Amino acid sequence: MVSDGGLRLRERTRNICILAHVDHGKTTLADHLIAAAGDGVVHPKQAGKLRYLDFLDDEQQRCITIKSASIALRYRDHAINLIDSPGHIDFCGEVSTAVRLSDGALVLVDVCEGIHVQTHAVLRQAWLERVAPCLVLNKVDRLVTELKLSPLEAYRRMERIIAEVNGIVSGFRSESYFFRDGEQHEEESGFADFSPVAGNVAFASALDGWAFRTHDLVEVCEIKLDHCVTARELEEKLWGDFFLVTEDKKHKIVSEQELPNGAKTAAPNTRKPLFVRLILESLWQVYSSLEKVGDESGKILSKVTNVMKLSVPERELRSGGRASLQAVMSRWLPLSDKLLDMVVQALPDPARAQAYRSNHLLPPRAASSFSTLISPSQQQLLDEIEHARMSVKKCDDSRGAPCVVYVSKMFAVPASMIPRGRGDEEDECFLAFARVFSGVLVAGQRVYVLSDVYDPTVDTDKRSFEVATVTALYVMIGQGLKPVDKAAAGNVVAIQGLGEEVLKTATLSSSPNCWPLAGLSFQAAPIVRVAVEPSNPANLAQLLKGLKLLNRADPMVQVTFSSTGEYVLSAAGEVHLELCVKELRERFARVELEVSAPLVAFRETIDDDRRKERCVSFTTPNRRYTGSVEVWRLPSSVLEAIESSGLVKTGKETCCSETLAAHLLANPATKRELLGEIIWSCCGANLLVSSPELLQSCGSEEDSASLESSIVTGFQLACTAGPLCKEPLWGLAFRIKVATCSNAGHGGVENSGQVIKVIKEACLEAVAKRNPRLVEAMYLCEVSTSSLFLGQMYGVLARRRARVVKEEMAEGRDVFAVVAFVPVAESFGLAEELRKRTSGAASPQLRFSHWEVAEDDGDDELEMAERDEEQGGGFAKRLIDAVRRRKGLAVKENLVRHAAKQRTLARKV
Repeated sequence: MVSDGGLRLRERTRNICILAHVDHGKTTLADHLIAAAGDGVVHPKQAGKLRYLDFLDDEQQRCITIKSASIALRYRDHAINLIDSPGHIDFCGEVSTAVRLSDGALVLVDVCEGIHVQTHAVLRQAWLERVAPCLVLNKVDRLVTELKLSPLEAYRRMERIIAEVNGIVSGFRSESYFFRDGEQHEEESGFADFSPVAGNVAFASALDGWAFRTHDLVEVCEIKLDHCVTARELEEKLWGDFFLVTEDKKHKIVSEQELPNGAKTAAPNTRKPLFVRLILESLWQVYSSLEKVGDESGKILSKVTNVMKLSVPERELRSGGRASLQAVMSRWLPLSDKLLDMVVQALPDPARAQAYRSNHLLPPRAASSFSTLISPSQQQLLDEIEHARMSVKKCDDSRGAPCVVYVSKMFAVPASMIPRGRGDEEDECFLAFARVFSGVLVAGQRVYVLSDVYDPTVDTDKRSFEVATVTALYVMIGQGLKPVDKAAAGNVVAIQGLGEEVLKTATLSSSPNCWPLAGLSFQAAPIVRVAVEPSNPANLAQLLKGLKLLNRADPMVQVTFSSTGEYVLSAAGEVHLELCVKELRERFARVELEVSAPLVAFRETIDDDRRKERCVSFTTPNRRYTGSVEVWRLPSSVLEAIESSGLVKTGKETCCSETLAAHLLANPATKRELLGEIIWSCCGANLLVSSPELLQSCGSEEDSASLESSIVTGFQLACTAGPLCKEPLWGLAFRIKVATCSNAGHGGVENSGQVIKVIKEACLEAVAKRNPRLVEAMYLCEVSTSSLFLGQMYGVLARRRARVVKEEMAEGRDVFAVVAFVPVAESFGLAEELRKRTSGAASPQLRFSHWEVAEDDGDDELEMAERDEEQGGGFAKRLIDAVRRRKGLAVKENLVRHAAKQRTLARKV
């Protein structure tokens, strides 16, 4: 970081984050790093128990990380900004904010649990942000103490995990090749294959406080082999299928093909690679002390202490059990030193990282508002914009360089936590979690706040930006804040003074002549919603204030005002929603709330039956324009490309059609499916395509431009509310043709309103004629449980319309891992029901997967008619009726069922 006295060299700075699936040991590992390099804020004895970066009450109670937190470390003249991120999928927004500010990442994998849902997600996030990762295989001790694996079995297990992670990265690389330019290289993305030989893989036990890379044990192995093998050869062959052969009392390392005939014919599970013989067997021998009693246990640890010449107090050796083992291992292979060495040696500094990250963060862009002939003033503007871009690419920290800062999130801290004299009068003070990408940011400096859609090439009077003053800068020490006067390029800081100008993310610049950095990409969407209202209507103003504060404090929260007059709070999942409501009630609004049942987002599409009529004609009321609307389902490959691009937002937000068109046409498969269609506009995952005969005889150029704008507006309004239950449309393509009637007059603004209304109604009518279908969100659900409770688990999943796609048994354990797709509408209370039915033996991990057309529970028309009369319709029909009823729309339903003739008790005499 920076200090009051001056600037720190970029080459000695590292910005890293810790990424992993939930409960894979991120915060425990961070405790050890903080204890060693955190200036004494954590005592080594408390490392792994204190969970220093989980400073929120909910984090301590739930034993999970909820908010990403940063701390500045110092290690051997290096400044390391460490960011701990959540592992629960509901808080993936915090992961995105952490990755954007980092240049490298430590990706943790529990060697017992293996690769999980969130491991895929964090690797993808690191790939998208061009963040160089190192792999840490954590909890190696569990292979000995719990799974009771032999050293060879443990080696094969770790080998498979590394291969699986490399397979995931290889998939990203192939996707990048096809969907981008086909020339994405490892050195450009920061990603290289994980290999212990390359020095980017470490083996660790955060619980016992030790870690190592193969490089760290070369000297020990060389002594074991009586210096018969050089250190260089050991570094290259300590991992992999290399074996030790002894000939004439001399040791020799050979490959599998070079083994003697007798060794070649031996069973593969009996041949021990070099890593097993020289490292794992010694490690297993140390852990065997846990099974010994009395003096036997002490003899093993004393032998390690004497051979490695360790200084371990006698009282710690005599304490016995796990405590003695931790005392020895943490001094022999200290986790903090080994991992921080890997961070310094294997991960890039800010200058090296920004050289290849800048093409993603701040790509070259054309000046769309300039004509072919560029004036001298326009050329000067372009030169300033290019100078800012190159300063970001070089990580220029000189005082003359333009200052460019990216704010990845706003976070609230109590005003009492702000250093004295710098806080606000309000109870909550908002700070910006930011990174300086170029120049020097100074306290008291005025900066321009640029949104994601800011365009510096438009006229000065048309630019939309705000000006703010940086009132204070802080270095983050977990929950604590240390004031500093300035921060140079490559540093992570907290900024005070942007509470009113920045909502969630923004680019700060010392000059308005700068493009904003690319927006964040999230691995999930806020699809779980509730309506909130105060218990006492008089507290409505406090609720509105609390919603505003919550919306700013959480990067994934969305607050909207629905057409039914409700304030709707949207979150990424059930756990996220629960915590948001609690924060709103206890911290931001401080009023009693009435919370509705969860409201799930749906989409609407059409049946993929090309035989049905898909064209609707229309005429405006003043008969000036006439035309037709045609609609069809987008091919699955095009729809997947749109959703995976990260360019398209849901709802009313739209992306640049030129950017989306370039993305789709770059892939040969989607280009072939589009059949030469020109993408005119987009809204959500829907496209408005055009053809040469789109506008026919539309009069003057001004009338044509007004007509085009009205058509796009009508299309976008139609996409926001479909005909079934007013949910957004999904996966549709529209082609609209318009012609001007020869005998019509001019209507001006009146024409525009009529065109918008007619286009919207025609689009919805075209959808209604093509058998509209409801689309529901699907979770990817991972559940692990023992074979004893497998039946109960399947029963719970079946009741919730889950579709099981994979089941496999974990190696060496009586545990089954089941993967299924579960509708989001059926997921509420799933975790609680699973724990109840399985006596706590099963717990699900849910991640948003995809949108899927809701299938009815019957295909025969007669059966469906009988069921509709008896049960009120199938699944899709009941979902549609529930949404329409909630929105106050008309619902077609039978009020009387099984009607019979009235009977009386009167006796006829």
